[in-house]
Amino acid sequence: MEQHEASNIEADLNRWLEHEGNVVSFLNKAREVLSMPVDDESKEVTQPILENCDKLLADIESFSIIVGHLSSFTLREANLKEYHDAIRRTIFSKLTLTTQVYNGQFSFPRKQEYMDRLAELNDWVDCKSQNGAWKQLLQRVDHMKTLIEENKSMHGTAE
Repeated sequence: MEQHEASNIEADLNRWLEHEGNVVSFLNKAREVLSMPVDDESKEVTQPILENCDKLLADIESFSIIVGHLSSFTLREANLKEYHDAIRRTIFSKLTLTTQVYNGQFSFPRKQEYMDRLAELNDWVDCKSQNGAWKQLLQRVDHMKTLIEENKSMHGTAE
């Protein structure tokens, strides 16, 4: 992030967006001028430049979309930081490490730790789901609980 801020690239990209209309206008005027010659010798000179103008005009919209997205990178990153941090913490949590060794049997090692981490995760989701943004994650935790219970009842094992 520091490198991105130090590069000042967003300011440069915003300048491009301000002048995009001028570039398009210039390319269209250049096309008009380059299309004027009628003799073969002049057309031979202007044709490659005219083709480059056409290619630039065809690509400018896609380029501008990319520039627009890059120019607001810092804003989008700031908006997603909380969610990124939460996902990162979850991925690197003990729950993840425990589920990697879970093999579908209810007599697996560290079962109690697994159940404790699942409860912690459920509490965390309840706490963070104040505005409804975490409802999908809560549903997944509930789904995991249901799968555990179904698997337990199918194999007839008790806790």
